[in-house]
Amino acid sequence: MENIPKQKEVLISKEREELSALEKEGNYVFHGTSEDVEELVPQQAVDIETGPDRKPSIFASTTADFAIFHAIINGKNCHNVIAESGAVTHEDGSYELKFGLPRAALDNLPDSASGWVYVFDKKSFTPIEGRVVECESRRVAVPVKKIKVFKRDLPQYIEILG
Repeated sequence: MENIPKQKEVLISKEREELSALEKEGNYVFHGTSEDVEELVPQQAVDIETGPDRKPSIFASTTADFAIFHAIINGKNCHNVIAESGAVTHEDGSYELKFGLPRAALDNLPDSASGWVYVFDKKSFTPIEGRVVECESRRVAVPVKKIKVFKRDLPQYIEILG
């Protein structure tokens, strides 16, 4: 009998599993941040290239990976790092999430890096036109639940920048 090497098993945390299950239900949107609070308040988002982004809002995504990325990659865990995140829409209506970080930021991110993903009722948010996975709310929002995530929960497909 020939010994066949086992493929490396990818372990998925219970937090990531729970977020994935909630995403598949299709009833929720997700917001990622380093802050541990009871409610979120609309804030002014600022794009480093274009300046203020829309009116003050709570921005959320229909995908948990988008929120996980922003829960971990932020000023608390990565000082002075410019990260990229977004979605590319294809002609058939499907999309592909894109994440990017400088190698040094990813290499220096401690395993203990953590953040929070807030889960909200999708009905309380409005889709943002032209942004396939993003939505917003201009009202204070209390999450259905919040889930602590760690570096291990980051999406596996982060592009190394520059």
